[in-house]
Amino acid sequence: AQARHLAQTLGARADGAGLVVMKPNVVFLLLSVIVFHSNSTLLRQPKGRNSSAHAQVALQGRYNSTLSDDVPEARTTSPLNLAESSAPTITFLFMAYDGLPHMEIWEKFFRGGKPGKDFRVLIHCKSASKCRHDLRNHPIFNLIETVETEYCFGLVSAMNRLLGEALASGPGHRNDKFVFVSDTTLPVKPFKTIQRQLTSDDTSHFCFFPVHWLEWSNTSGLFGFLKDFNPWHDASRETERMALKHHQWMVLSRRHAEKAVKADGMFPSLLKELKVNSGLPGTVSGCDDEFWHFNALYSGVNVTGSLETASVHFNGIAGEDIKYDSHRLQGQCDTFVYWQSTNDGTGGPALKLGELLEADAFTHLSHKVGHPCEITSLGSRSLRALRESPFLFARKVMKGCAVHSRRFRDLADAFDVLVFPEVIPPEDDEDPPINVTSDKWLSFLR
Repeated sequence: AQARHLAQTLGARADGAGLVVMKPNVVFLLLSVIVFHSNSTLLRQPKGRNSSAHAQVALQGRYNSTLSDDVPEARTTSPLNLAESSAPTITFLFMAYDGLPHMEIWEKFFRGGKPGKDFRVLIHCKSASKCRHDLRNHPIFNLIETVETEYCFGLVSAMNRLLGEALASGPGHRNDKFVFVSDTTLPVKPFKTIQRQLTSDDTSHFCFFPVHWLEWSNTSGLFGFLKDFNPWHDASRETERMALKHHQWMVLSRRHAEKAVKADGMFPSLLKELKVNSGLPGTVSGCDDEFWHFNALYSGVNVTGSLETASVHFNGIAGEDIKYDSHRLQGQCDTFVYWQSTNDGTGGPALKLGELLEADAFTHLSHKVGHPCEITSLGSRSLRALRESPFLFARKVMKGCAVHSRRFRDLADAFDVLVFPEVIPPEDDEDPPINVTSDKWLSFLR
């Protein structure tokens, strides 16, 4: 009798022996619930972490994503603390290997602001002893405790350690910014220009790679296989959780910096979950620092319907809506880097500037497959192009990078004349020639 009652409840039948025989659609339903539950735990935070809703996304033509509340403790800065800081501060967070090869240029740049008020500088160094020796006579550069890192792994922990040290310095302003820079990065604008642009609002700046939305594993695997046999499955109404790939060298707002520090340790298997570096069709290569911060802050993007027409707006991130089918860099790209590959996109300022640098006979770019170009020499016209570009920083400017101009002793001298003044001198006959028509350069500089 109990078997028959259970069978009726589940829409099944009981045979003469009392065994429950379920209909195929009921079996599918139960399996789906079990698989869905198991998939939902894949990205669960480590024990002790608070977990709640994912990013909220409006799915009517234009998608709108706000901060998730996965880490509500992140919002710890009180109105009183914010009021104690009368002006925003920029904290420069250097990720270095064994020192800063362009320290002289950075020191010239920082002369435009007041240490401790307008800016702070923190450095994470893989070789702490070497950095400590090099920085001993440079008090504005503050070395933090080293976190063990290797290429592509552990970098997120080091970046979050920098954020934690920066936030521990005291109360701040809602427009504070936290800028990640590499040891081969250089500023290509005066300090005051960068200060004005970065502290004018409280948004973060992410530079998203072209067409690199990845599907989270909880919409694939066994659950994805089973849904194809679901008689009620409607692909047009299906929601997919997507992850976006971004450049490591981002600019975070105070709110996002606080949230990232609180979220440190979440998603330890993020690359595996996104099938990054798997070699499977539709996947990409990458490192954890190119996925973690955005996807930890926003818990990915939930998209219903056609991906090809998806357009997402993120509250708290500068730039226009992010489009799934765009083949250009998107978001707010503050740091110029040139890949000479599809990572540059099919157009836009980065590709245009990279092509102009290539055309300068006195600028040398060393290309490595899968890595950004290394800049080993710069012509004066390339320096002018960097100064007039929309970018605030540029990389990878290698140690010992030469400058080819008769008027400058070295690269630091050239930056002092062509980059850091509010008004730079006009071109003259001393600038060496360039292998590109003047119309192309003039249209870019305009």
